[in-house]
Amino acid sequence: HLKRGKMEVDSVKEVFQRSEEMHNVKYAQYIGDGDSKTFKAILDLDPYNNDPKVMKKECVVFLKSFFFQICDNEILGRHLRATRDIKPGEIILQEPPLIWGPSQMTVPVCLGCGKAVNEKNSKPCFKCGWPVCNETCAKAPAHIPECRYTVSRGERQFLSEVWKKIDNLQSHCEERRGTQKYEQDRVTIAKFILKFFKLANVFTEEEILRVCGIVMAITLKTSKKYDLDVALLVVLEDEESEKILQETVHLIFLRKELIRAHTRYISDCNGYLLPKTFIENNNNEKGPDWDCNKCEKVVSAYTVQDLLERIGRDLSELPKGVSKDCKEFIETYERYLHRNHYYLTDVKLALSQIIGQEFDGGLPAASDDDLELKARLCQGLANLIKILTPGEKRARGLLLFELHAAVSEIGRRRGDLDTLLDAKNILTEASDLLKFEPDCIAEGQIYRQCQANLKQLDFLLTTMHNTLGVSPL
Repeated sequence: HLKRGKMEVDSVKEVFQRSEEMHNVKYAQYIGDGDSKTFKAILDLDPYNNDPKVMKKECVVFLKSFFFQICDNEILGRHLRATRDIKPGEIILQEPPLIWGPSQMTVPVCLGCGKAVNEKNSKPCFKCGWPVCNETCAKAPAHIPECRYTVSRGERQFLSEVWKKIDNLQSHCEERRGTQKYEQDRVTIAKFILKFFKLANVFTEEEILRVCGIVMAITLKTSKKYDLDVALLVVLEDEESEKILQETVHLIFLRKELIRAHTRYISDCNGYLLPKTFIENNNNEKGPDWDCNKCEKVVSAYTVQDLLERIGRDLSELPKGVSKDCKEFIETYERYLHRNHYYLTDVKLALSQIIGQEFDGGLPAASDDDLELKARLCQGLANLIKILTPGEKRARGLLLFELHAAVSEIGRRRGDLDTLLDAKNILTEASDLLKFEPDCIAEGQIYRQCQANLKQLDFLLTTMHNTLGVSPL
C-alpha cells in the first residue's frame, strides 16, 4: 500500500499507464485504503478510455489493521476518525517521533541525548561546537543532521523523507500572523537562523516561521529522554463519540482561554461578567465590554484588565510553599474571580501539594481542617481537568493520588471503613491513569507507589474486617 503524497499518486498513475505496454493487461480494479486522492487521479487519467472503467475496492484487511482514518473538513479541520469501537487504554498508534529536540525555552541540553548540561559536565562537539555530554553523544544519530548542517552553513540541505512529511502538515500561520509570539519568533528564530546558518539567500523568514508553526502544532513534550516511541492511546470513555482526535492542542488552549477570561465581580445577583467574544483584537482597539449574565451590569474591558493585572501582581509576589498565604489569596479573590479562574486554579493546585509537605510529619501531622481542604481541592481540580482536557491522564492521576492520601488519613483517624474503601477506589483509578507511564519519569514512579499503597490499604481493610467483623468488600 502506498502512502499519501503527490509522488505516490504519480507512481500509481504510471503503473496504470504502462500496464498494456509492459504486461499486455488492463487493471480493472484499484485496491485502496479509504483515501480518495489516488483513485480520483486514476479516474481523471482514464488510462483505458473507459474500457474498462477502473473500479475501486476497499482493502478490508488494511482497514481492519488500523483503528482510525485521517479526515478533513471545514468544521473540524484535519482529524482522526475511529473505524471501529476502541476501548479506553488501547494503543492505536506507536512510532518514533518525526523530529525531536529541546524545548524553545530550556536550560542548555546535550544535543545527542537531551540531558541537561553545564560547563562542567559537557564539551563542545568536535565537529560543530554544539554542547554534548561526550564523544558518544557527538556521534549520536539524532545529532548528526544538525552537526552536518552547522559545519556546512550556507548550503541548502534537507532530510528529504522527513521534509516531505513535515511539508504536508498545517502551520496555522494565518491565525498566528500579527500576534506578539509570531513577531518574537521572527526575531529570535527566523532572523537568527538566516544569519547564523548563512541562509539569507536560501530561505525567507516566512518559510522558517511556517516550519515553526508546524512544529508548535504537533509538538509533544516529554520530561526525560527523546529515544522513546510516540504512542497514541484512547483515553476517553464516551462511547458515543466517533472522533478520537481533532486538533487536540487547539481545543485545549481554547478551553483554557475561556477559563482565563472568566471573571466575577461582587454584585447582588452573583452573576458572571463575560465579554461577548473571546477573539483577540490585534488592531490595538478597545476590547468589548463585559456583561453580567444575570443582570444588566456592564464593566469596561479596561476595568477588567486592570483588576486582572493587580491580582496577577499579588500572585507573583505570593511566597512559595506557605499554605497560610495561599489560603488568604483564595479567600480574598474568590469574591472577584470565578472559582475556576486560572489564577485561583494555580494557587489551589499549589496548596493541594503544600498541605502535608509544609511541616515535618507529613499528612499525619496535618490538622483535620487541612485534610478536608486538601481533599476538596484535589477532587475539584481533578474534576476540572477531566472537563478541560479529558485526555490528560498524568495530571489527573497525580491529583487523585494526592486525594487518596488525604482520604486515607481521614479514614484512618475516624476508623471509618467506608472512607478507606473510598480511598482504595480513588487510588485504583489513579493507578489506572498512570499505568502506561515509563519508570524513568516521576509519573511512572508514582504508579509504582500506587501499587505499594494498594497493598497497604488491602492489609488495613483486612485487619479492620477481622477486628470489626465487617466485610471490606
